[in-house]
Parts: sequence; structure tokens; C-alpha cells
Amino acid sequence: MTLPTLALIVDDDDDDRFLLENVIKRTTPDCQVAFARDGQHALEVLALLPSCPTFILSDLNMPRMNGLELLKVLKASKKWQLIPVILFTTTPTAETINEAYRLNVNGLVGKPSSFLELEKVWHEVYTLWGVLAKRPR
Repeated sequence: MTLPTLALIVDDDDDDRFLLENVIKRTTPDCQVAFARDGQHALEVLALLPSCPTFILSDLNMPRMNGLELLKVLKASKKWQLIPVILFTTTPTAETINEAYRLNVNGLVGKPSSFLELEKVWHEVYTLWGVLAKRPR
């Protein structure tokens, strides 16, 4: 029996969360989604979920706790260290990319500027991490 995909989306921008939620509903209605508005909120949401998410897609630049800080906490946690984390950003720099991979990020994705591009990016992320991550560990 295959468990449904559960994605945790972490983004401080209300519009980005709204658009991504619409893309997910349209393209992958079998995917269950939880949302958080920043890294600190993501930790609170994770503590309340009945099971670990299949993967986490997190914005990089957020208040309170950014994506790199969240990644560091997750990868240091015995409970959450195996959850694939993909960082989603409009401003990747060489320094940010190097730091993310040093912290064992599973992927980095540029935020698209159109709805159609967002659908494509979501499809790629979901196909790779929603399917692969559900394999037995």
C-alpha cells in the first residue's frame, strides 16, 4: 500500500502560497499539503502533523527563521533529518547555494515568474520528491 504524498510548503508570501496551493490542487489533487509562513512556524506545524511529510519545499528568504536556518534545524534532528528539503528562491547566490549544500539540502529551485512556469516547477519537484521520497527507507 502506498501512502499519499504529504508536502509541507514554507513561504512567507501569501500570494506565493495561494498560487502554489492552486497549482497543487489542479495538477496533483492526490497530494496532501500543509503550509507554514516561516521556518519557525514550519517547526510548529511539523510537531502537529500525524506523520512526517514526504518532502518540504521552503522559501529561502523569510522573517523569524529563514530557509537555511530551518534546513539546519531539520538536518540536525533525528526525527526530521531524512525528510527531503528543497529550497525555493528568487535570489540564489553562490554563497547561499554553497551553504545550502553544506547543510545537506536535497535540492534548490528558482522561483518562477509565471503561473505556467510554477506548474512546471511543481510538477518536476513533485515527480522527483513526491515519488522518490515515498520509497521505503
